[in-house]
Amino acid sequence: MSGRHGLVAELTFATLWILVDETGGRITEGYDPSAANGRALMFGAYGPFVSTALPIRERSGRRGGPSADASVPSTLLEGYVKYYDPSLSAYTGVTGRISGTCYGRSEYAIDYDLFTNVIVYVMESGYFQAECPDGYEYFSGVHYLTGTYSDAYGKNGAQAGTTVSGYLGGSAALAYVTNDAAASAFNKAEHYAPIANSRFGQSRSSKITYWVSNDVADSTSYYWRFCYGGSCGDGMIYGNPQGAFGELGYFTVIHEYGHAFHRGALGATYSSAACGSEHYIDDESTLQCAYREGFADFFAVWIAGDQLTGTPTGIITDYRIEGNVYLLTGQNGSITEGAVAAFLYDLVDTSSDPNSANNQSGSTDDSIGYPGSYISDVIMNCSLAKSGGGTVTILDGIDQFVYCAERSLDDQSLVNSATGNPYFAERTQAYTSVSGPSNTPSGWSVSNIRAAWKYDLFKHGSLP
Repeated sequence: MSGRHGLVAELTFATLWILVDETGGRITEGYDPSAANGRALMFGAYGPFVSTALPIRERSGRRGGPSADASVPSTLLEGYVKYYDPSLSAYTGVTGRISGTCYGRSEYAIDYDLFTNVIVYVMESGYFQAECPDGYEYFSGVHYLTGTYSDAYGKNGAQAGTTVSGYLGGSAALAYVTNDAAASAFNKAEHYAPIANSRFGQSRSSKITYWVSNDVADSTSYYWRFCYGGSCGDGMIYGNPQGAFGELGYFTVIHEYGHAFHRGALGATYSSAACGSEHYIDDESTLQCAYREGFADFFAVWIAGDQLTGTPTGIITDYRIEGNVYLLTGQNGSITEGAVAAFLYDLVDTSSDPNSANNQSGSTDDSIGYPGSYISDVIMNCSLAKSGGGTVTILDGIDQFVYCAERSLDDQSLVNSATGNPYFAERTQAYTSVSGPSNTPSGWSVSNIRAAWKYDLFKHGSLP
């Protein structure tokens, strides 16, 4: 350029790459394999690749650049991933994993020419630390809602996480997910799945997948096990915004996970025809529907009861399940899911469960308190020989569960004084013998189990 003091040299440096293939060589602005039209490159074919959009900043004496925060190690990028929770009117952290790349420059390089791929685990609070090798300057990655027990996506499997990037040693990065409902459901599943594993003494062999819509027009949540070509998958859960946030979110997310746990950890089977298109917690349905939905209701309030205070009014809680408020006068509890949930809950709850009216521990309405592993044992390790031949090894009704829990078929002939028929007259199939479960917990007794189901399913007698 021309200046007052004469000519001043202006130097411009640029890094260019040369792509060579069978057609010859040509210059490209970045290390981009797409220029090869899909053909494999002999060198660097697997990346990572420099994006010309990545910011390059001036070198400084301290790695990390002129604005580096001296309180943060020069090899780290720390920050938070958050989602908006309308029930709290606030942003809150979400867990997950970040798949990213560390970028650095060799001594005389102007563009990034050093790359290292890293996986970063994000805490439940949303906090993360991306650590790169010494001498690297920049980190960029994609946050996924993927965890130990579940993976979550948006509607139709859309990515629901976010992107995270920043200079190493700089101030904390803050990123917001693209699907708040999916993030909320994911956090709940990741938090409560290990609690369920511990209480029931069993776990699923694989992660469950959530597809959660962020569209307020979507209002259904359900667990669906899909079959194709004679092979059935492990199932997945569909969710919606109404069933992702607040206390309704805790109940709904863990209820649907309860279905996945019932099938994937305890071996239950599910028929889409059992409940039809709709079911209600206080309506009579079928033995099969009441059993599977009642188990999921019980699972939700026992596992996530610490978050279920009954606000707003109408939310299903452990307090209401224990109080058996969903069995209406004159109903048959063996085909009413709320009553089935009450019976299962009474088998395991103790005074340490937060099932009082104010969601505090210290109260229980019965003397039974078997471990959750007993429920697992009954479901997984019992068989019933059918009159006329054949054996039931997978339970599909609370009547079968009762026979197995008592290890007795005496209840087949017990008559309901209100109807003059056997209590479990809904099933016409009779059984000739019951086998298992092999273990019984401390304090186990047939009389206590029988008193509990007669009261919870039919309002007869009283709880032990």
